[in-house]
Amino acid sequence: MSYSNIQKRVLLVMSSLDTMGISGKQSGTWFTELAAPYYILTEAGYEVVFATPDGGEAPIDLLSMKPPFTTEYTERFSKDDVALYAARNTRKLRDIDYAGYDALFIPGAPCAARGQVGAITDQSGMKQDSGVSVCCAWIRRNA
Repeated sequence: MSYSNIQKRVLLVMSSLDTMGISGKQSGTWFTELAAPYYILTEAGYEVVFATPDGGEAPIDLLSMKPPFTTEYTERFSKDDVALYAARNTRKLRDIDYAGYDALFIPGAPCAARGQVGAITDQSGMKQDSGVSVCCAWIRRNA
């Protein structure tokens, strides 16, 4: 049996948009859909890297930061300097070497870049056996 001590990597892609279309309503990534996967994946041994189309701070939906929408994960994330730094300093999508990632996760948001999943996975050069998830539904590529 062969074992590898190379850490698996997950690219967590959030939107750079902080408003919804012409309504101008504040939006962003739903907080628990960022915080929960971050902790579930890191505790399972994955390295999680945050990215957005524009890089920099990922907008979080303000409503999702208030009860009754907060969770143990969001409370923990709010006090975690490493996680907060990563969310405030995301990498630009165009600068990502997708071949270095084993999975792609796109958390839910009213203005999330879900329509970009096919383009990201098809043109990215991600490993052919990479997993892709939009919100909470994992999709296996060419398994």
